[in-house]
Amino acid sequence: MLNKLHIDIMKKIDRLKNILLRLSIPKENQTIGYIIAEHFDNDKKEEEFIDKYIEYVVPGKKNINEVIIYFNELFDLEKIAFDDIPKKYYNLMLLNAKLKLTVKNNNSDKTDLDFVVFKLKDTKKNKSLLDTRKTDIKNEDVILVFENQSDYVYSNLNWLNVYMYLCLGISEHDYYNRTVNLSEYIYNLKEFYGL
Repeated sequence: MLNKLHIDIMKKIDRLKNILLRLSIPKENQTIGYIIAEHFDNDKKEEEFIDKYIEYVVPGKKNINEVIIYFNELFDLEKIAFDDIPKKYYNLMLLNAKLKLTVKNNNSDKTDLDFVVFKLKDTKKNKSLLDTRKTDIKNEDVILVFENQSDYVYSNLNWLNVYMYLCLGISEHDYYNRTVNLSEYIYNLKEFYGL
């Protein structure tokens, strides 16, 4: 029964993603707010995709606090309020966090999202990363968003967004049951490392 429910929810998410893709969003903002994923016509193609890249995946899921600690050590970050992020990201982040929460726990209260948001400080330690933003987001602040209940992570810098997602990892449940989360994880791994 739970598997049928999970499949129904994933179909709804796919429909929502397709709707979002059809929206009139400026090209530089087309990847805003949702993790890159491979879309398959049928289950056989998805299974072949997983089989091809499964050797690159090591199951293990970190909690959001572990990922926050890692990024705080990696970069000079300044904590900011969720309401201080650029408005063009706001609604899509809310939508995606709620969708992930629905998939993770259908009985959860989706109104109590707990976002922790940082921006990169303009420091020597962050210089090389800040220099890359010119191709992605021009002179906007680079933001890193973490949501505790849904395990949603996001950055407005595309490659950092994928890296944050990969740092979170993939659960053993998703790995051994070959869920859609595994396909999504592998696709992001493939994109990040150029496999």
